[in-house]
Amino acid sequence: MFITERHRPSELLHMEAMFSRSKLDDKNHNQLENLRRGYEGECIYDNIFNEVGHDNSYIYRDVYLNIEDSTTQYDSLIVTEEGVVVNEIKNFSGTYTVSDDSWAKGNFELPDDPFAQLRRAIGKMRRLSLSSDLQFKVSGKLIFPNEECTLIIADESLKQNIIIRSNLRRYLARFKNSFSGNFAREICEVITEHIVVNPYFKSAVDFDDVRHGIYCSECAGFEVDSERFHFRCSSCGSYETKETHFVRAISDYKYLFGKLPMTTNRMMEFTNYKFSKRSVQRLLAKYCDREGIYKSTSYKFKYYDFEDAMSKQPRNIRYKDRID
Repeated sequence: MFITERHRPSELLHMEAMFSRSKLDDKNHNQLENLRRGYEGECIYDNIFNEVGHDNSYIYRDVYLNIEDSTTQYDSLIVTEEGVVVNEIKNFSGTYTVSDDSWAKGNFELPDDPFAQLRRAIGKMRRLSLSSDLQFKVSGKLIFPNEECTLIIADESLKQNIIIRSNLRRYLARFKNSFSGNFAREICEVITEHIVVNPYFKSAVDFDDVRHGIYCSECAGFEVDSERFHFRCSSCGSYETKETHFVRAISDYKYLFGKLPMTTNRMMEFTNYKFSKRSVQRLLAKYCDREGIYKSTSYKFKYYDFEDAMSKQPRNIRYKDRID
């Protein structure tokens, strides 16, 4: 069973908000595409795991573990009675030539060696095992979920650590028959104790360096007309509730401005005064936790991101979004 949810990475949410509200240079645009591709590969992996079933194992997805005063990110950890399996997911496309210490796509050699990344992740997990009383077994695989990825591997011994898309369903199905009893649950307790918030995400921009306002989720246009319960996009004609637009703005604010306090006045300015002060206060109270009192009052988004909030907050049917 899935123990943790998989969300878009903080870096991706920051770059997507930047893309919607500013002009990205080539370097940042490439970074955005790489982040999107990585997340898409992880979702493919999750979907296949769901299809084959995972009731007999515990799966941690996209977690950061603090182990011996350093933090390591894990795409997927599969916990069974036999121990922990680390899955490092790489959504590569194209043809790669693989050796023990280098990966190349044509004449371009990758700056990061996936085998080295996997070894570091396994090594950290083994340190966690040794520091606990359980001393569980740890192993790992590199996962390539993209159907358009071809690996040319000269050394046959390297193949045992790689799972390509054509073998992924068969590989994950093995865990369907696994057993997870008290020992697996104890391993999960150790892992859970070491989960931390992503310490590497520190990106932030100045409040005035991005475009203020609200934008259409379909065509990204900022020209929207106010109706009773909705905003209608003047470019593509799609409707979204005013509440939907405001929650998207809260999520953008969270991932754009770092530690800048979220206040009523700032949210009014950030949404280009498309909402009354009363509406802003009502929606902030609904979707955020209040911090401070009186003039120092600020708000903190209750949810991870826009999609998380939309999936967990019940809404009246007449206020649903629609596209003409």
